[in-house]
Amino acid sequence: MTTYAIIGAGAIGSALAERFTAAQIPAIIANSRGPASLSSVTDRFGASVKAVELKDALQADVVILAVPYDSIADIVTQVSDWGGRIVVDASNAIDFPAFKPRDLGGRLSTEIVSELVPGAKVVKAFNTLPVAVLAEIRIRELAVACCSCPETIPMPTDRLRS
Repeated sequence: MTTYAIIGAGAIGSALAERFTAAQIPAIIANSRGPASLSSVTDRFGASVKAVELKDALQADVVILAVPYDSIADIVTQVSDWGGRIVVDASNAIDFPAFKPRDLGGRLSTEIVSELVPGAKVVKAFNTLPVAVLAEIRIRELAVACCSCPETIPMPTDRLRS
C-alpha cells in the first residue's frame, strides 16, 4: 500500500490531512517540533492521520512538503537518496513579511527543490489553491491538481467517493 506523509501542519498541511481523512486514506503528518506538538491537529482526524517523527515521515512513498520554502532544504537533506519516491512541493518562494517573490536568480523554486531531493519525482501542487478551496476539494480532484497524469501519484481509487 502506498504511504502518504504531510510535512507541515499549517493551513495547507491541515487541509490536506482533512482531505485524506475524508477519503479514508491513511496518512502521517510531521513537523520539526515532534509528534506531541501535533495533537491539536491529529485529534481532529482520529486514527486516519497519525503524527510521527519527521525522519519517519520522510520515508513515505509520497511526501508532501507543506512548509515554508526556506525550511525545505533543512528538511529534505535529511534523506540522501529519494529512490524514485514522489515529493510534492506545495511551497511558494516568498519573502515574508513583505510577501514578495524571492529572487532565485531566474530559476524556478521547484527546480531548486528538485536538486535537493536526488532521485525523487517532484511535483509542484497545492501552492496556488486558497486553503478554503483546498479544504473542500475531493481527493480525485487533488490527484488532477497534482499533475496532468494522475497515475504518477498512486491514489486508492476505491476511496475516491469523498
